[in-house]
Amino acid sequence: VGYHIGTPWRGRGYAAEALGAFLPAMLPGMGLRAVYGICREDNAASRRVMEKCGFTLILRRRAVIYGQAAVLWKYRYLLPEKDHFG
Repeated sequence: VGYHIGTPWRGRGYAAEALGAFLPAMLPGMGLRAVYGICREDNAASRRVMEKCGFTLILRRRAVIYGQAAVLWKYRYLLPEKDHFG
């Protein structure tokens, strides 16, 4: 899942609302219980979206992206078992 919100619409909760609706509605039908999200450390807005939608930070690591050093944050979202298996 990827998202981009144009500058005029940022900060209004659209990404969190869309992602929050997508996860429980689509994952069971796709046979998935877990989804992972990765963003750069300096992308505080994306980190907030994932955290607001129930993702948990599981890893921080240094990486090189397009030749530039960066720190990536990796998150995991787990669909509750009752929603996936019940």
